[in-house]
Amino acid sequence: MKINLLPVCAIILATTALTSCEDIYEGGEKDLPEVAVQLKAQITPYEKDKPEAFEGNSKVGVYMLASEDGAPIVSNLELPMDDEGVIDTGNSLFYPKDGSKVNIFCYTPYTASASAANTLRLDVATPAAAAASDYLYSANRNRYMALAPVKVQLKHILSRAEFGITAGEGISDADLAAISFAISDMPVKADFDLFSGEITHGQTGDIAMTVLNGGRNAECSVIACNVPNLVVSCTLKGVSFTKKLGPIDFMQGSVYKFDVVVSEPGFEIVLRQIEDWKVEEY
Repeated sequence: MKINLLPVCAIILATTALTSCEDIYEGGEKDLPEVAVQLKAQITPYEKDKPEAFEGNSKVGVYMLASEDGAPIVSNLELPMDDEGVIDTGNSLFYPKDGSKVNIFCYTPYTASASAANTLRLDVATPAAAAASDYLYSANRNRYMALAPVKVQLKHILSRAEFGITAGEGISDADLAAISFAISDMPVKADFDLFSGEITHGQTGDIAMTVLNGGRNAECSVIACNVPNLVVSCTLKGVSFTKKLGPIDFMQGSVYKFDVVVSEPGFEIVLRQIEDWKVEEY
């Protein structure tokens, strides 16, 4: 009896080819060519209608870890970024040659202090400290080797509170210009874990808001937290008043807008809007 070996051989070859492709995809191939990691960043702004741009000569901190066991490949690597968001990896960042998956974490502006515990120190106790702590952050997990740039979607770690202030009866322009606001019993210092994206709160205190436009606006940065009862104080014409607004969950990268009417005596305040728009995740 004659046996036709051609179909059998074809099946064996096809099976072998499929197995080989699967091994490469899953990181089984141990002799892949060296491929540089390319990174292209963009900013998710606090508000959708107020785009934010990169400044020239920015510095980015980059971590790359093995997805499987978290083994570090590069840690807090300082890389330059141009005003178009292209991060220059040069000859310093390459995918594993075995094709295994990686986790890539990026933040800006760069700080050498992040190397100590892979964390960013957050401080909103003063406007200057808050400005220095306004980090942008992105996490890209389980990335396979690719020739195309990794899309780094950077988002603000901090949150913001903004007041729109209206003068009521008995309040002059001079009174409004001398007004002050503070948010009480808030976390003012914290640590941000670059790998988990979690925030560990530290010291609490009052956050003095920056008053703008002759007292018609006030704003401050806030460390993301769930506040059981938000306390706002206002000093007007030398007299202090306090309001409790109930629970508010301040989320990373979001803006919370309040309408305030000041009059004699006191003030009224309501939460008008939460800016927490979504963008495509990569």
